[in-house]
Amino acid sequence: MYENQMEAVPPHEAMEMVMASSGIAYSADVVQAFVRADPSYPPGTKIRLLNGKEAIVTKITSHMQRPVVRVLSTGEEISLADHPTVMIAGCL
Repeated sequence: MYENQMEAVPPHEAMEMVMASSGIAYSADVVQAFVRADPSYPPGTKIRLLNGKEAIVTKITSHMQRPVVRVLSTGEEISLADHPTVMIAGCL
């Protein structure tokens, strides 16, 4: 259907691909504006953390790419901006 169709990639990897093309395929100013304005994981997105736990993004506060998530099994809310070692593995 589409000539340049790619396999689906997780949102954070797609963001990395855009950032890697900054100044090459895309204007650096446009890329920076995009990164500041577009969250990889908007509220309501179901995710899996690297530790295997399932969570849902509840809000974005201080960092667009490091949201607050609620662990589904415990109800615990974790700000990924405040916990840099807690990583998202991908979407569910």
